[in-house]
Amino acid sequence: MNYELVVDETERVLERMNELDPTSEEYTRASENLERLCNVISDHEKYDEEARRQWWDIVAKHAIGFGSNVFDIVVRSLWFKKGWNFEETGAYTSTTNKYLWKELFKPFRKY
Repeated sequence: MNYELVVDETERVLERMNELDPTSEEYTRASENLERLCNVISDHEKYDEEARRQWWDIVAKHAIGFGSNVFDIVVRSLWFKKGWNFEETGAYTSTTNKYLWKELFKPFRKY
């Protein structure tokens, strides 16, 4: 159901209720109808709030995952640079560089 139509119908019911006698049966039906319309509006607003919250949760989760991957790349590049400098001195090999090469081809964390 379209939210704007529900709001418009609620306004029409309120206007009609102002014209009716509060003791009439038609007034009672209109008040029940108004209660149902208010429940629909309330449910719609709750759903919108929940959808917004879920959207922000997804955005935050992916932003944190992206940030951790970028941080991982920066740290690995710094260690690679240090490892290559060590290798240039003529030493046989460094265990740090071996470890970094092994970790380089591991897939990134998936979130």
